[in-house]
Amino acid sequence: MAEELFYGPERPRESYEYDKFSTPEYLTGHARKILLDLVRVARMYNGRLIHIFAPEPSERCPDCTNLLTGERLRTICPACHGTGFVNGYKKVGRFWSLVDFGPGYRMGTDFGNTENPNGTKESVIILGAPLLFDGTVFFYDETKECAKIYNVEPHIVAMRGSVIAQIAQVSRITPGSEEYKLIDW
Repeated sequence: MAEELFYGPERPRESYEYDKFSTPEYLTGHARKILLDLVRVARMYNGRLIHIFAPEPSERCPDCTNLLTGERLRTICPACHGTGFVNGYKKVGRFWSLVDFGPGYRMGTDFGNTENPNGTKESVIILGAPLLFDGTVFFYDETKECAKIYNVEPHIVAMRGSVIAQIAQVSRITPGSEEYKLIDW
């Protein structure tokens, strides 16, 4: 039987138990390199810079929630911007993204045919952001439009614990909504 040949240093032993969500040391560099390459493509070609605001869980908003059941009574609230919590949103940061804008839908209203911002969903790939959840708000830096993740949490692309990208389905928010007050252009 032939002797096995090994090239390079031996890979360190790691525990591959499912309950441990960590990145082995030898994969950390690979995850950073993949993220760096994706950010380069986004910056040079078809990426968009976005500002991300996440709902900050704290005590329930007394203006728009039932204090006994915790159920939200209104979605448009000047106190909490529709989050249902007192502090509203916190800024997560600015990140590069790849956006696939969907077609706009027109609907008949009392004012004629108008665009329905909530009728279209866009796929947004967010690069290098911390974990995002339902209710996260995005602001596109170029167009100054606002979008929000509704009801579906993003898909995560990760390498043994290092989040590389997240794929989210977002809906545009109607201009003039409470969420537009989160950022001062």
